[in-house]
Amino acid sequence: RARAARGSGQRGSGGRVSAANELPPLVVAPLLCAGGGPLLVHALRRYARTVPAADAARGGWRAADVFLVAASVLVALLAAPTWLRLDSMSAQLLASQAGFAVGGGLAFALLRLRGRAPEALGLVRPASQGAYSGALLGYAPLVLCWFGVLVAWGHLARFLGWPEEQEVLKLLLALEGRELFLCALIAIVVGPFLEELLFRGFLQGALGELLGARPGALVSALLFAVLHGLPGLPGLVLLSLFLTWLRAQSGSLFVPYLVHALHNALTLGLALALRGAMQ
Repeated sequence: RARAARGSGQRGSGGRVSAANELPPLVVAPLLCAGGGPLLVHALRRYARTVPAADAARGGWRAADVFLVAASVLVALLAAPTWLRLDSMSAQLLASQAGFAVGGGLAFALLRLRGRAPEALGLVRPASQGAYSGALLGYAPLVLCWFGVLVAWGHLARFLGWPEEQEVLKLLLALEGRELFLCALIAIVVGPFLEELLFRGFLQGALGELLGARPGALVSALLFAVLHGLPGLPGLVLLSLFLTWLRAQSGSLFVPYLVHALHNALTLGLALALRGAMQ
């Protein structure tokens, strides 16, 4: 059924999903960025005033820890297909998240073995009551900038012949019913937490201790974006930098997790709405 739906959603020999061919005009990109940019800067400044930067809890990370966790992620991703039955899209999504789960779990285990508190991974509630609401207020103008960047990148990708959509999104749009619900649950609830635990919880903190707070935050944000692939890369960088800033400012992993989950829900919801409009 998924293959049939995927085939019906393509146009001719180009192999592109119909929704991708409905790319907004390029002039929309600077207009959205010009409208959302100042609002985003204002929201970030207001957040910094209402949510004072938290003191980062140190995990005593070493370079060997980063190598060990990275190796465990790679091994888990390579081994997952052998111990997971990949006869459904939901199983494939779980396999893609297995590496993040193993890496985050190993980081937590290393932390506890050394007698360090879970706060070093951001597993703590934010001290400020406005941390969540302020993050959502900041995310609203970020969406305008993100969509503007996405439109510009889409035109560039189409001109250069690069892939325009993430493969996992294409596969999700080919599903229906119970399988679609399970995959959406993984993509919106499970996946964002595991990714945040590894990138914002462990990697941002570990690289911050090894390289310095700002270089470590920048490197972890770029790695998060690059590992998600070429389609929509500048938009992923923008989102990742925002999530990284929220983690550093609030001191809590749950604040960027909330925004990450909301972003995945919005992205999938828009894609499904476009799919319905095109049918």
